[in-house]
Amino acid sequence: MSFVKCSVDGCNRKLQPILKVDPRDRDTWFYRECDVCLKAACEKHSAEVGDRIICDRCRSEAKAQQQSAGPCFPPLLRHAPRFTQGMP
Repeated sequence: MSFVKCSVDGCNRKLQPILKVDPRDRDTWFYRECDVCLKAACEKHSAEVGDRIICDRCRSEAKAQQQSAGPCFPPLLRHAPRFTQGMP
């Protein structure tokens, strides 16, 4: 069986299992993986956000989507009339 390697940004670091259910059966070993894309990711290329592990690739994609969406203003505030100084 081949080694499990990090799949983020060309990193080929071999991952250590975080849990070995049956030490003799490698199919039962669990490795660190992204909770969004479910791909293997080493500690260098992933971070814990809340209680989830998110790889750098998914974090950068989410950040790009937020920036392309622009500022989020409620419709009422965006089209609210402007008040002038002379109004009561």
